[in-house]
Amino acid sequence: MPEVSPQSGSRNWQAGPMIEWLLAEGRLLPHVDQTIQQLGEKLLAAGAPVWRLRLSMRTLHPLVVAFSSLFIAIFRYKDQDHDRRRNYRHL
Repeated sequence: MPEVSPQSGSRNWQAGPMIEWLLAEGRLLPHVDQTIQQLGEKLLAAGAPVWRLRLSMRTLHPLVVAFSSLFIAIFRYKDQDHDRRRNYRHL
């Protein structure tokens, strides 16, 4: 998972490259989890203020009501002389 600071994120990021990637390459990935993971990483790299990204969809399958995929960024905090990681996987 990418490590970024909580202050990363810009109001000037562009959605165009993300849309182009989704339409060209992202839609061809074999698993939804890969698509969401890569989209989250690309959004962070572009400067979008994303901490979590979830895709949930209902299905027509009689035994599976829905499926979900989740991307969570790990933020690195500097506290005096050591690094402390916060992982928001429990949310």
